[in-house]
Amino acid sequence: MTASVSLSIGLTEPIGDWRTLVNSVRSWLNRSEEDLSDTQVTEFIALAEAEFNRVLRVPEMDEVSVATIGVGNVALPSDFLAAQSIFYKTRELGQTTPIALIRKYGDVPADPLQYCILDGTPRRIRLGPQPKEGIELTLIYYKKIEGVSENNPDN
Repeated sequence: MTASVSLSIGLTEPIGDWRTLVNSVRSWLNRSEEDLSDTQVTEFIALAEAEFNRVLRVPEMDEVSVATIGVGNVALPSDFLAAQSIFYKTRELGQTTPIALIRKYGDVPADPLQYCILDGTPRRIRLGPQPKEGIELTLIYYKKIEGVSENNPDN
């Protein structure tokens, strides 16, 4: 299911396409096309989207995914922003730090009880204890807001 949100900031009509958004940014900043290039407006919009992803936590950002997780550090979905809950079978796993996970569980294989999120590109998940083989986890997480652009004018 894809949710659609229109931006309306005291306007009579919502901003519905990329060109209208670019022109609205220029108008709001009281700048002409000569003063503010499309590239600069695109960067401005990207900065706003990054702020939205840092601050917003709304139902439209909720995502549920079933993932097969193996041994070691495994990449999270590309739209993963932040974990809400992670389940193995019907048990909710606790979140901890990488150091605490290694100190507590080491390399002894067993059913996972906790997880940690490792930053990087891509972001990764590590389970503790480590499973003996690939297992299915249910990930409930906040997904990133899909960025708008000339090629993707409607998010």
